[in-house]
Order: sequence, then structure tokens, then C-alpha cells
Amino acid sequence: MKIFKVGNNELHIEPNKIYWDNKLLNSQLENPTQIRYGLAPIQIDMFTIGTNFKIQLRNENKDRLNISLKSYFGIGKTKKHQHYNHIADVIWDAYFSILFTELTQKWEKGETIDIDKFRFDLYGITKSIGTNKITITFDEMKLLPRFDHLLINSKLNTEKFIKLHYLDHWNWPLINEILNLGIRKHEVY
Repeated sequence: MKIFKVGNNELHIEPNKIYWDNKLLNSQLENPTQIRYGLAPIQIDMFTIGTNFKIQLRNENKDRLNISLKSYFGIGKTKKHQHYNHIADVIWDAYFSILFTELTQKWEKGETIDIDKFRFDLYGITKSIGTNKITITFDEMKLLPRFDHLLINSKLNTEKFIKLHYLDHWNWPLINEILNLGIRKHEVY
């Protein structure tokens, strides 16, 4: 078990559950299977006054736990960012490293896998948007990481792209890993 002090609360990370001590809402989540994390600006009107370091977890029942570390006016931003990274690493190791390794191995063996709104086969990624689908193959793919999203561009068609938003798409780290593996695999051939 690992305990983190976040503000006036304690975040407990145990083998089968994660929970807040002294928090009323969203206090416990058992067996998380989905994660998304990233940074978001804290804004008042048009002005950015700080940074919110967010980690969101969800399980198979769609129960959710939100972890938020905030820095206002840059005060303690470096320390909060380090704390956020440490919490994310511990959560990753406790709940996701084995799960994501298994999914990656299935994909490498040729299975088609679905992650959030994305479908992966050995040749590329397809994102469903309503009734439309965008498919980009690994050999035409170019990844452009941004502050709050990953842009997946086609080198062949500039109007063909997919945005992977870090705080909108569940399990984006797994999606990112498979994208990089697929690109490396297709560069070899």
C-alpha cells in the first residue's frame, strides 16, 4: 500500500482499490481498468491563473475517481508536477502495467483491439466519429505531440488526421504505445 498526502487528504493506493481518506464524493474505486491524465489550465474569464494536474480513473462499472493537484500563479508548480508524476507512476505500476502489456501482446500477435474510440489492427488505427471513420496506416503516420493532445497526421493526405486528447480519451497511454510500436515495426519493413 502507498499513501500520498494531497492537500488535507490522503490518497491510498492498495492492490485492489484506490481511495481518499476524508473525502466525501468519489472516495473509492475498486479495480480500475481505464486511466487518463494530463494538465489543464485553471482559468478565470480569459486569464490563466494556474495549472491543474489531473488523473482520472474508471473501472468496468464506469465508477470514477478523480485526482487533482492544483498550482495557482505558478506557486509550487514544480513540486506539484513532481508529486503528480510520482502518483501517476505508482498508479500505473499498481493497475495498468500488466493489463497494458497483455493488450499490447494481443495486438502484436495480430488481434484487432479496441481502446476507447479507436480500433487497432496490424496496419493502422481507425477512429469512429458517428457514422464516419478515419483510418491512418502506420506507414503513412506522423505523430506530433502537443501540450494537451497527440496529433496523428497522415504524411500522404494533410486533411487526414486524428486528435488524441489526453484528458478526453481513456487509456491514451496504451494508444500512444501501440502507435509508436506500429510506426517502428513498419519502418523496419
